[in-house]
Amino acid sequence: MALMTKDDIPRIQENLRTCADFLRSVRFVLDVNSSEFYTKGAWREHVLPVLDPRDLISAAREFTSSMGVTPENCDHTWGIDVDQQKLVNVELFLRAAAHHTLGGLGFLLSTQDVLHLFPSSVHTELREPSLMGDKKCHEVALLSHLVVTLMQHCALNQVIDIGSGKGYLSSHLSECYGLKVIGIDASNTVTCGAHERTQKLQKFLNRRQNATCKSKSVPRNVIGESVDGGTSGIKIEVGTKTIDAEGEANAHWTTPVRAVFTGEGSNGVELINTEKMIDTPISISKSIEGVFPETLQMGRPLQLQERQNTDGFQVNDNIEQRFANSINTSATISTCEAHRTDHQELAAATERTPNDAGLFSPVTLRLTHKTNLEQLFPALEDSVLVGLHTCGNLGSNMLRIFLCHKQLRALSNVGCCYHLLTETSLLGADADEPCGFPMSHFLMKSGFRLGRNMKMTACLAPERAARGKGLPNQSLFRWAVLQVIIRDRFKHVSTTQHIGKACNKSASFLGYCRKAFVLLGLDDSQISDDDITAYHDSYAPRAHELEAFNMLKAALSPCVEAIIFLDRLCFLLEQDPSCHAALVSLFDPAKSPRHYAIVAVKGKQ
Repeated sequence: MALMTKDDIPRIQENLRTCADFLRSVRFVLDVNSSEFYTKGAWREHVLPVLDPRDLISAAREFTSSMGVTPENCDHTWGIDVDQQKLVNVELFLRAAAHHTLGGLGFLLSTQDVLHLFPSSVHTELREPSLMGDKKCHEVALLSHLVVTLMQHCALNQVIDIGSGKGYLSSHLSECYGLKVIGIDASNTVTCGAHERTQKLQKFLNRRQNATCKSKSVPRNVIGESVDGGTSGIKIEVGTKTIDAEGEANAHWTTPVRAVFTGEGSNGVELINTEKMIDTPISISKSIEGVFPETLQMGRPLQLQERQNTDGFQVNDNIEQRFANSINTSATISTCEAHRTDHQELAAATERTPNDAGLFSPVTLRLTHKTNLEQLFPALEDSVLVGLHTCGNLGSNMLRIFLCHKQLRALSNVGCCYHLLTETSLLGADADEPCGFPMSHFLMKSGFRLGRNMKMTACLAPERAARGKGLPNQSLFRWAVLQVIIRDRFKHVSTTQHIGKACNKSASFLGYCRKAFVLLGLDDSQISDDDITAYHDSYAPRAHELEAFNMLKAALSPCVEAIIFLDRLCFLLEQDPSCHAALVSLFDPAKSPRHYAIVAVKGKQ
């Protein structure tokens, strides 16, 4: 058990070749589209008649549920007839599928394995997040523990969270571990949502701590709040813990001040601090006037104008507010464009005083392979780059960004949405916009391609399918039979059009078809209700064939993921000889189907 280095590249390449050969051989299964399952007679074409679909479903569920126990060897025939493109032996096929996964090939480490590879003098406990569902809580807790371990091992100061979304991971790292986190997401709406959620989380944590606010000493992380009529308000951070602005109005403090606006129009944006020091009683004016922008990504430091009177410290009604405009910065950034970018806004995410340590700064920014974080964040420190379920090419571009920045010393990336990966089979065919797959020179030269159906298969959840979940069997069956009706009655098959989820809510197949005809622009008067029902009754006994075939595809899902992650691992080690990396099963696959992560650090270990 060790991190992989450039010396392991030949082994990785050999296994890439093995995976590519296997996936080419079983492509006849992977390339079957559910919409064409009955119109093209996929079951009869690709499965021996002696195989019963119910037996196949049972065998696939049983085997997939114990996929962690992988056989040492698999039959070289893989249970298929390559020439006839038929499945001939279910058990051998499933054993071959298990063998061509990351675990079966011997590349996968457990979470505990990878934590032992990064020893630290500081013991870090696993801390459960707050205000999120069970699945997200599970993911955030484990990934945060890994991130903190990487930071301690590599002596890093900052976290860059790519695709941070509403800030579940970022806020947990900030609130529970006291880390400085920059969260980057391409959606301004989501970034504003992250601001709002962070504020709600802070309120929740403050209430749960039940306030040492009665103490006259300055506790840690305490923020006081006063709300004017429930529509506008201001928080004043005094020291580092929550104080009750009214109850503690006679307390005296000597500390920096941080203002946080809340309420309608503010989007929960934190406006950080004056450098002023106060040693006076604190009160908050009951009327805060001003206009708060509707769309906001990051606030500039707010210059609070103080005035002293018998009521103590107050906030001037005529506060000058200076907010950033949209920061949808493309990764392709020229010198001129860089000068036009408002660096003060982006720099605010990295320039913190000691009292600001642990703050989470969400930023709206579209990342590509050319994004220059050093230009965008002048105060960028040695950091760990982290991504929780980065979609499609974003996961690939994360690796490229990691390699291009010396301040990025560690990486932890969990990918997802593989169907969004762009592909090219020609080396350097589009140098200005590199593909998401393949990334390694080795696989590029081989000409191997996944294709749409294989990428869609990679998104399936075999562990859930083994429990009878995760596969929309009813909607797939209805859609497949609908294609037969369209072929027979309307003389064409609609495999590329979509009808959305509205039809699937129909209680009956008849209602489903009637809605679908309207959405597809077809004249439904050409077929009667009785005929539609007859089609359904004719194919209903064969519904198990479609379910069984999709179970085969679900069993192959980890094989497709294996070649994607081995390709990324090979790319990292090809590009940076100093890099040390590992592939990790980070989450419980029953809770989080996309549970594979690539972890890497630069320099000697």
